Amino acid sequence: AVPITMANTETGRFLDRQGIGVLLPQATPEALEAALGDLDEHRFGKLRARVLARNPRTWSHDRSDCRALVEKLRGLTVVQDPYAAQALA
Repeated sequence: AVPITMANTETGRFLDRQGIGVLLPQATPEALEAALGDLDEHRFGKLRARVLARNPRTWSHDRSDCRALVEKLRGLTVVQDPYAAQALA
């Protein structure tokens, strides 16, 4: 699969940093036609190969990744209410 996204979004910036995907400058039929209108098998194959060349861990997360995210989020919260503090524990 080859991702298609708006260029001026966080997803677009991520894909741009990765050097993959099709980035649209605006959400219009014309932009989509300009980006994909001449998409042939060869070009699609090159786009797909760039995606497949990325580390698969880029696209999936395991339990340790989830725990790390929860810990990071927990560190961002300031809890005044004791009931909320218990819920986060």
